Amino acid sequence: MTFLFNILILLLAMPQQFDLRGIEVNSSWATTATGAAGLRHLKPDRKAASSGHEAEPDARTLDRARGFVNEIISASYPELNGTAIQIKLFESKSDYFKARFGIPQFFFGRMEYLVFVNPRVFDRGAPDAGVRAILAHELGHVLYFKTRNRLKLLGLVRLASKASTRRFERWADLQAISRGYGEGLKEYRQWVYQNIPASKLEAKRLNYFSPDEIDAILFASRARPDLLGYWLKHVPLNLDQITARR
Repeated sequence: MTFLFNILILLLAMPQQFDLRGIEVNSSWATTATGAAGLRHLKPDRKAASSGHEAEPDARTLDRARGFVNEIISASYPELNGTAIQIKLFESKSDYFKARFGIPQFFFGRMEYLVFVNPRVFDRGAPDAGVRAILAHELGHVLYFKTRNRLKLLGLVRLASKASTRRFERWADLQAISRGYGEGLKEYRQWVYQNIPASKLEAKRLNYFSPDEIDAILFASRARPDLLGYWLKHVPLNLDQITARR
C-alpha cells in the first residue's frame, strides 16, 4: 500500500516539478545516445516538421539544443553515452530548461529521459556558454535519474519540500560546475535574472546557486578541488555554507 501511495504522490508531484503539462512540439524529433557507438541522431519526421507556420523555428531550436546536448555528453558526461535522451519543446514564462524521466518507461521497459527546451531561450539571446552550462545542469538531473533504481526515484516525492528542491537543483549545479561549466552557469544566471518575471526571481535565487555563490565555489575549489566532491555529498544551501569549508 505504501508503494502504491508513493507512486500516486510521485505522479501528482512531478507535473509541478518537471512540468509534465509543458507543450511538447514535434515529438517525432529526438536525440538519442545509443549503444557502444555513442551518439546517434534520429532523423526528423518531415511531415510533422513541415506542418504549421512555427515548424521551421521549432526545428531550428531542436537542432540547436540537440547539438549542444551531444557536445556536452561527448565532452563531459561519459556516464551518459548510450543513454536514451529525447529533446522536446515546452512553453513557460519563467523556465527555459527542464529534465525528467519518461513516465511510461518508469513502469514498463527500458528507462528513457527527456530534456525540455523553451524556444524563448534562443529568441531572447541567451549566451551560448550559458546554454551549454544549463544543459550540463539538466544532464546532471538525467545522471541522477539514471544512477538511481526505480524504487529510489520514488523518493522524488520529497521535492514537495522546498529544502529538498534546493538540494536537488544545487546538486545538479554542482555537477555542471565540477565538469567545467561554472563560468557559463554564472553567465546563464545573470541572463535568466533579466528574463523571468520579477515574482519568480526570489525562488530562482533560493533554489539555484547565484553568481556570487558560483564565484565562491570556483574560488574555493581552485585551492581545494576535493571540496567539489564534499559538496556533492553535502550540498551547500547558502554562501555561508560554501565559505565555511575553505
